[in-house]
Amino acid sequence: EEELLAAAAAANGVAALRALTASELLRVYPSGKRVGSTNLDPLPTWRCGGQMAALNYQAHDRAVWINQGKFAANGGCGWVLKPPRLLCGASAAAALAPAP
Repeated sequence: EEELLAAAAAANGVAALRALTASELLRVYPSGKRVGSTNLDPLPTWRCGGQMAALNYQAHDRAVWINQGKFAANGGCGWVLKPPRLLCGASAAAALAPAP
């Protein structure tokens, strides 16, 4: 859930989440408190190394546009390779580097 991601990043730091997602899958869902069809912003999930940000395609909003743009850059094949600093074996300094 998006609130848990924010809490984990605040408590442990983004670097700890990046280290976790170098070897584990992380999927973030919209908060259960959302009563409409609004979407979470997928960027914080991706910046922490998360592999999946669940979106509601009933709402054609900014989050869906960002998601479509990210995957269009790879020919629309449905996945995008993580940058080297987020992969297993990345140095601690690389994991701590800010996202471009």
